[in-house]
Amino acid sequence: MLRRIWAALGNVGRVVVGLAAVVGALAAVFAPLHVWPFEEEKPAPTVLGGLNLYAYCQYKGFAASRLQEEVRTVKDWQCVHADGSTTPITSNGLLSWDEACQYQYGPDAVASNAAPGEPPLRVRCVRG
Repeated sequence: MLRRIWAALGNVGRVVVGLAAVVGALAAVFAPLHVWPFEEEKPAPTVLGGLNLYAYCQYKGFAASRLQEEVRTVKDWQCVHADGSTTPITSNGLLSWDEACQYQYGPDAVASNAAPGEPPLRVRCVRG
């Protein structure tokens, strides 16, 4: 009986049956591991908004926030001490962009560069 069915399938049918067996075997191997050989796309991060650097600087014990006068990019934001001296906000220093986002939006918020077309002074906070 099986020989008659196999003969009736012909070469195309045998290829289809073979492919089905391979797919079934792959599913049996990868499904229990919750892994698939193809990487899943990550969803785009949720944009939370901008930063209130004045409030962040005050939270850290400074009097205010400001930009350096001679250069005007996101890298030039500083917190100002009461005596007028400054400390820069950096990606990994005493004052950091991620910490500013976490202060304002919660522990899973991180800083993101401005999107294309946005002003160079802008830092966005995102989640995810």
